[in-house]
Amino acid sequence: MVWALVALPASAALAASASSEEAPALAEIVVTAQKRSESLQAVPLSITALDAGSLERLGATGFEDYAGHIPNLSFSQGSSTVFGGLYVAIRGVYGADTTGFYVDDTPVPESMNPHLTDIARIEVLRGPQGTLFGARSMGGTVRIITNQPDLSSWSGEVHTTASATAHGRGNYAADGVVNMPVIQDVAALRFTAFSQFDSGIFDRASGTQSALPAGTTAPPFAQHDHVNGASQEGAQLSGAVRLLDGGLTLKPRIAVQHNHLDGLPYADSDPRNFTQVRLFDLGEPAAEDWQHYSLSAELPLAQGDIVSSSAVVRHSANMSEDYSEAAVLLFGIPPTPALMRYHETLRRFAHETRFSSRFAGPVQLTAGVFYSDSRSQRQFPQDSIAGLDAFFGGALGSDVVFDYRTTTAIRETAVFGEATVELTKRLKAILGARWFNNKVDFAGTESGAAVSPGQFAGQESDRKVTPKVSLQYAAAPEKQLYVTAAQGFRIGGVNTFSNSLCAGDLAAARLTPEQAQTFKSDSLWSYEIGAKTSWLQHRLTVNSAAFDIEWSNVQQAIALPSCGFSIDVNAGKARSRGAELELDAALTTGLTATLGFGYTDTKITDNGGLPSIRTGQGLQQIPRWTASAAVDYNFQLLGHRTFVHGDIGYTGSSLSANNDAVMPRLRRSYDLLNLRSGMTFGPAELGIFVENVGNKRANLSDTPPLALELPGRPRILTNRPRTIGLEARVLF
Repeated sequence: MVWALVALPASAALAASASSEEAPALAEIVVTAQKRSESLQAVPLSITALDAGSLERLGATGFEDYAGHIPNLSFSQGSSTVFGGLYVAIRGVYGADTTGFYVDDTPVPESMNPHLTDIARIEVLRGPQGTLFGARSMGGTVRIITNQPDLSSWSGEVHTTASATAHGRGNYAADGVVNMPVIQDVAALRFTAFSQFDSGIFDRASGTQSALPAGTTAPPFAQHDHVNGASQEGAQLSGAVRLLDGGLTLKPRIAVQHNHLDGLPYADSDPRNFTQVRLFDLGEPAAEDWQHYSLSAELPLAQGDIVSSSAVVRHSANMSEDYSEAAVLLFGIPPTPALMRYHETLRRFAHETRFSSRFAGPVQLTAGVFYSDSRSQRQFPQDSIAGLDAFFGGALGSDVVFDYRTTTAIRETAVFGEATVELTKRLKAILGARWFNNKVDFAGTESGAAVSPGQFAGQESDRKVTPKVSLQYAAAPEKQLYVTAAQGFRIGGVNTFSNSLCAGDLAAARLTPEQAQTFKSDSLWSYEIGAKTSWLQHRLTVNSAAFDIEWSNVQQAIALPSCGFSIDVNAGKARSRGAELELDAALTTGLTATLGFGYTDTKITDNGGLPSIRTGQGLQQIPRWTASAAVDYNFQLLGHRTFVHGDIGYTGSSLSANNDAVMPRLRRSYDLLNLRSGMTFGPAELGIFVENVGNKRANLSDTPPLALELPGRPRILTNRPRTIGLEARVLF
């Protein structure tokens, strides 16, 4: 199957070789997917790597800007919080903590989504990466590699954009970087800062939902336009110091980011709807802050390199949500302003020390130890409705609807190793394993009119070894085959929800409150065959892979519609099968093209006895088809280097995270086209861009609310409408 995927495009390219004789070879991309520097084409993994030039042409500033260009990658917002809810799926492996996220050598929460400034490349590794990257890399790993300080020369860049969005207003962005040698060839600093504002596209209007009781009204208010403006600001400072005559290099780094939303960015019922109809003109602001502190040490030895990295991530987020309509349904009260507040914090420490060999013989080794300690808190701090107690004749004792606080602690310890053995000049074997011990402790309290006061606590722990076996065969120069069998693993956890408020939903799902409080670990086996090939003196690369994933004890989210929560449960078994194909071609001098295709067929093979999950249905949020294409043309115009870029990404339809077995919601397929062009004038570059040329509105996710979803009004996370802008870049 793999050679069949390779043969067709390769044959077509060979037939066209006469027209590409003058095309230069494609630039080599070096990756560190196996925690050592290697050519992308030499690594026996299915990898998509986007270098700095690719990210610049895409205009990428966040995860959603490049995600649509990665075969068999999909994403959604899986939780009720506007910050912290990013769920990323690779090859159909969907859910919280199934995809590992790294900034350089340190793991970060997948939802952190750092602003992409001064990035060397992004690597997306498909398939379980548990041996080298741990339990959160069950389906794959996304790695953001930053530019490191240059010890020898000063340099810098300033970049600005100004744009306008359909149904919005003006947007702006500015970022800059400066590299400063402090002691020539010994110490340097690199400083980056950015600021971005995106205008709101949703309007809040006065009105009454049809789901409310007849006669429900509230005093009208004037329409409030563009309520969801968003801003980002941040900076990072990194350093590099060579000590011991260059034998030891220390690299400290500090990165901070602040995000603010004037209002929640959700469409009501349909992604094409720009109006949020509400009883009251209540603001729904949200804010997020995170800090990332890291220190790495690199010590080269005669037999290999020792790398040690430590990092602390601090994250906090606040949001507010209007649940006035839900309060009418829950309590039968007259329309009254009701605003639910949510706050969360996270502190995570992670450390890894590893050795990567440079042995003279046929065996190479990467081995190390890992430790992580995370502490998080979530709370709904005394959400109240004025006059609620009086409405019930003082029987409640206060106006507090819901007061909820929970603390979770996760400790992870691991030892890992991966050895590459050269069996013959053409055949290599890779053997790897990771032993880890994980423990989750949680405790919480709840009170208020919507629940029965109470406390809860518990623990979930796992200890396991995950193996990996791979064979790599060099069939011809610049053409290799590989086969891999690897196990992926995800730790269990806890559900933070109201036991008393959700009792009816739990009974309908055939779960007791005790069963729903925790969920166990799940694991999968992935079987993959792939090919990495280069043709026409490296003017064409064709990489392909096919896979079969067998998933047991699957952690799946199920909705508890009456109480507004969702929980994770273990729901039997699933399988995912599919393939990827990626082509990069230098067609003629100055003209390059890339194509990517992904196919994933998922199926629940055993629903674990849960009525809300149907055996035979596909996994949530997983499109069957993904595809992308990009074309770049560089030429001279009036004596200046000029470029034209176009890219398009396609995402197929999929089931939403709504678990109604009778009427599951469907996310429709969508495609997004972007264009970019510019010209250089010495160290300066001026450009124009159009994002979402077709003005498409995509359902990126059905997002559950903090409170109760009003019948007939799902909240939909959607992309931004057509945006047209100018940009300028100056290098110095």
